[in-house]
Amino acid sequence: MLRAGIIGCNGISGLYDQNFFERPSKFSITHAGAYHLSKNYELCSVSDIDENQLELFSNFWSVKKTYKNYQEMLDTEDLDIISICVPSNLHHKVFMDVANYDVKGIFCEKPLALNLQDALEMKSIADNKDIKVSINYFRRWNRTLKDIKSKINENEYGKFIKGIFKYTKTTQNNASHLIDLANWLFGLNSTLNFIRSHDKDKFRNVDFSMGYKDGTFIDFLHIPNDDKYIFIDCEMYFENAVINLSQRGQFCSVNKICDDKIYDNFRIIENSNLIETDWKDAPLRALNSLYYSITENADVESSIDDSILVIEQIMNLENSFKENKNNGK
Repeated sequence: MLRAGIIGCNGISGLYDQNFFERPSKFSITHAGAYHLSKNYELCSVSDIDENQLELFSNFWSVKKTYKNYQEMLDTEDLDIISICVPSNLHHKVFMDVANYDVKGIFCEKPLALNLQDALEMKSIADNKDIKVSINYFRRWNRTLKDIKSKINENEYGKFIKGIFKYTKTTQNNASHLIDLANWLFGLNSTLNFIRSHDKDKFRNVDFSMGYKDGTFIDFLHIPNDDKYIFIDCEMYFENAVINLSQRGQFCSVNKICDDKIYDNFRIIENSNLIETDWKDAPLRALNSLYYSITENADVESSIDDSILVIEQIMNLENSFKENKNNGK
């Protein structure tokens, strides 16, 4: 059993479960919940600079060892794996500090870093110290989506035609989920191109496209109303089916293309009911996967290289945005 610690006591690290599940539960959507459900880990300590958050978190998860200073936690506790759940702008510093201790694994929230230089430094120290690193792009561990990915690879839905991916919040945050999802589902041979910005001259909330060499593409559309609602939705059009993902991938429908019974020579989308995907224990499968990477040298799912690719793509997209801005478009 590996000894685990969490840095950052917030929603995704543990408090979302408090809102959603009554304990005990066989499901979890957070780091702390996954540690508690897994037979492979013991959650030993947590750290946060906010005393109220720390108390709320430790009481809910019955964690006895709490620290306001995460470096004190690292000095005191003999931990094998650390979850990094701090704000994105602190990922690099905390990651580098954690990597200088004798840890075996790091489970980091997305995005890994806010720029490529920081991300490459994080990869370098992890490689040098043989630390297994996984980034929480959690749709990769959703078994329903894994099944869809397998059927895409087996050409069960026919040729991919087009995707429309919609998101709120920012390009570096929620859109990074969708970029990673597209990379995972459809492969890496793509180019991102800027379409428009919803924040005048800022690269923050942008529409863009991901194009492939065969001429297919995915449009990523920012919905500029994220103070009213938050979502990450996908529509994927194939020759023989249309796949919809809604509510951040919590629900999906696979709608077959069939002959129209009214109009000859027409084909229509046969609407099917939304089904709930297997999302409620994705963090558990993520951490168990990382456990086997640590103990048996299995391949890391949602690896640091996968995350660096997303950062590179977003940086290239920002360069496309700047070129359009300089050209007065």
